Amino acid sequence: MSRSYPTSLVRSVVRAISYAGYQLRRRDHSGDIYPSDDPAGYVAGRCPDRIIVIGEATAMGYGVLTHELGLAAQFARQLSARSERGAEWWTIPLPENLIGHAPQLIHAMRSRLAHVDIVIIVAGIADTLSLTTTTAWRRQLTATMDALRLYLPMDALILIPRIPPLSKAGAIPPVMRWASSYQAERLNEASAAVLRARPRCGHVDFPAGLDNQMWQVETCPAAYRDLYSTWAAALVDVVAEHTEASASVGRRA
Repeated sequence: MSRSYPTSLVRSVVRAISYAGYQLRRRDHSGDIYPSDDPAGYVAGRCPDRIIVIGEATAMGYGVLTHELGLAAQFARQLSARSERGAEWWTIPLPENLIGHAPQLIHAMRSRLAHVDIVIIVAGIADTLSLTTTTAWRRQLTATMDALRLYLPMDALILIPRIPPLSKAGAIPPVMRWASSYQAERLNEASAAVLRARPRCGHVDFPAGLDNQMWQVETCPAAYRDLYSTWAAALVDVVAEHTEASASVGRRA
C-alpha cells in the first residue's frame, strides 16, 4: 500500500535539504566574481538624483568585474538618460544578505538617507533559501519600510524588485528547486501586500526570460552585465510611472 504525506511536510523536507545545499554553496566562493572597485559613482548632469541600492549579491555586482556594470550604475545611467538630469549612486551590502538585518543597517545610515531620492532594496534569494517564513518576511520587510520612511525625504521613492525565479538556480539541486520557487512566490505576494498601502513605493517585476541569465556559471560577466542592464530598465520604467502619476496629480491640483 502506498503511503501519502502532507504536501506541507514534503515541502518542508525539500526546503530543508535546499537550505543545506545553499549553506554548502555559501562556503565555496571559488570562481565567484565580484567588483573590487569603488561601489559608488556619478553621472554628470544638473540636479542629480541620489540613488542607494541596498541588497544581497546581485545588488553588489555579483558576476561582473566592475561596479560600473552592476545594477546601481546601469540604473543611474539609464535614469539620467531619461530624466536629462545627473545621478549619484551608491551600493550598500545587506548583512548576511537577509532582510531581517535591513532595519538596523538603515538606522546606522540615517544621516545619508536624509538626502536620497531613490532607494532600491534587492533581497529575497538568501531569505528564500534560508527558510525565512512568509510571516517573518512580512514583519521584517514592514520594519524595513518603516525605518526608511523615518529618514528619507517625504517624496523619496522606494523600489523593491520581486525575487527572481529560482527554478533554474544552479546553487541547489534540480529536484529541490520547485519548493524554493514556490516559497519565493509566497514572499513576493507578501511584499506586494506590504507595499500596496504605502505611497511612493514600487514592486518591480523581474523581467521575463532573465532567469536563464541569472543562473549562468560565475565566469560569464557578459551575461550578468546584460542582465543588470535589462533589470535596470525595468526599474527605470517604474520610476517613470511614478513620476508621471505625480505630475498628473499636480496638474489636477
